[in-house]
Amino acid sequence: MGWMGWVVVLFALGVANWLVATLDLRKFLSLHDALKDEEAFEGFKSMARKQMYLALIQLALMIGLGVVGCVGIAIRQLHFFDILVFLAFNGVNFALGKHSKGLELKAKSLPTADGSMAAAYAEICARWRKSVLPDF
Repeated sequence: MGWMGWVVVLFALGVANWLVATLDLRKFLSLHDALKDEEAFEGFKSMARKQMYLALIQLALMIGLGVVGCVGIAIRQLHFFDILVFLAFNGVNFALGKHSKGLELKAKSLPTADGSMAAAYAEICARWRKSVLPDF
């Protein structure tokens, strides 16, 4: 497989990963408009963990796409049209990320049933935002 083939494969895997993450967020939000009970809270924790792992996979795929694209350009294995496609793929990745950010923010701003759940929810949201791996 040539350099452009790897660009296409990494992009396709990134889109598939994004789709899995977005559908998971949508599913959770369609089932829960608030964290009303322990079951909803446990569902949130499970979804947040999955989102964090999928974000790491996405990061690896996008770094790989960037490296393959830049090295391909540097060693002149990607030509003008290939470079345009590479840039378009990066634009699509950016737009997809922006699109799903709203869903993530919605999941991080749900009302909770009580004060103790609200504190635990805020802690998980902070870890989701700042940590690499879930530790909850």
